[in-house]
Amino acid sequence: MAKLNKMQQDGIVVELLTEMGSLDEDEFDELYEQLDAEHQAEVDQGVREFADNAVGSEHWDSDD
Repeated sequence: MAKLNKMQQDGIVVELLTEMGSLDEDEFDELYEQLDAEHQAEVDQGVREFADNAVGSEHWDSDD
């Protein structure tokens, strides 16, 4: 698979974060795997923020 340029990767990040609830796991993973580490970290942060907001606490997964 050809390496995607920054604009293409930015577009995938937007798609993953805005369509998070409607993409099935395979679709999400397929798009996510096309990203470089920097863009994957951006998606990871967005998913984390989504979970924090859904649960209502940024400490939902701590051992405290």
